[in-house]
Amino acid sequence: MKPVVVVGTGIVGASIAHHLTRTGVPVTVVGRDGGATASSFGWIGGGDRGHWPGGAADLSGLVVDDWRRLEQEVPGLGLRRTGSLRWPVTDDTGTDLVDSNTIAHLEPALRAVPDRASHDPRDAGVDAPRAARTLLLAARDAGAHVYYGTTVTHIHTDGVSTSAGLLPASTVVLAAGAGTAALTRHLTDPARIADTSSALLIRVRAETGLVRGIIATPQLEVREVRDRELLITAPLGDTWTWTDLRTAARHARHELATTFGDGRRMLRGWRVGTRPMPARGPLIGRLTPHVYAAVMHSGVCLAPSVGRLAAAEITSGTAAPELSGCR
Repeated sequence: MKPVVVVGTGIVGASIAHHLTRTGVPVTVVGRDGGATASSFGWIGGGDRGHWPGGAADLSGLVVDDWRRLEQEVPGLGLRRTGSLRWPVTDDTGTDLVDSNTIAHLEPALRAVPDRASHDPRDAGVDAPRAARTLLLAARDAGAHVYYGTTVTHIHTDGVSTSAGLLPASTVVLAAGAGTAALTRHLTDPARIADTSSALLIRVRAETGLVRGIIATPQLEVREVRDRELLITAPLGDTWTWTDLRTAARHARHELATTFGDGRRMLRGWRVGTRPMPARGPLIGRLTPHVYAAVMHSGVCLAPSVGRLAAAEITSGTAAPELSGCR
């Protein structure tokens, strides 16, 4: 029996591979790198349904439960269940509103406490690269073959050509994030998944507990990823320069000081990631009888749900109603 070949070693490809191996089918995973996963802020949840375009809105209600299930299946994914605070408040946040006293209790280091904020205690942060590696290790332990640092050059009806040679396949799953568009240009409308967005991820050394949960304001998104280390994300334009990066990093550090006060902070590192941002929402499903696509934002949030549903569709041939808006 030819294996299912999953193209992509980021969080989405890793989740699909893990769920496929649990069904007993042979699986091969191939990828050049972790893609946008390595540059992910790692916010699981995110609240407001207005931020879930297209079929993602149908999947948003599955996020928390599927991550909890996956964490039980595969220990060591690196979740930090801290909850989140978001302000200013809009009318459609879909989460609990808390007053300034509660906010000050949740985040005692805040310099200026807002009158109210949207609070979701279910939200969590995850070390996305660690989670992807852990899922791939689980898939490999279950019999999957994993090829790292490998580029896919062509898709055939019976396999894929790669820098490691021809890999036979019964089905090819394309979960290569922003790199999927180039592989599907002859299979679907390129505009469907061509849109991307760049983001700057900044790691800052700071005192442990300065930020206790996930904080999201128009000026700053920040969370603690481990003791003495904060993660800040900042959007970039479609085109950016080194000057833009320096400006964004300075602005992020300024906003951190404005929000949480001055202190001994040290820039530990940064990186830029390019994320797929399909304007009509996720594209998940068969493009041909032998090619299945899984392209979305946010891949980190949706990976456990998409992995479970995609594996079921691929192995059973039955369409999952939860994915009907993702075609």
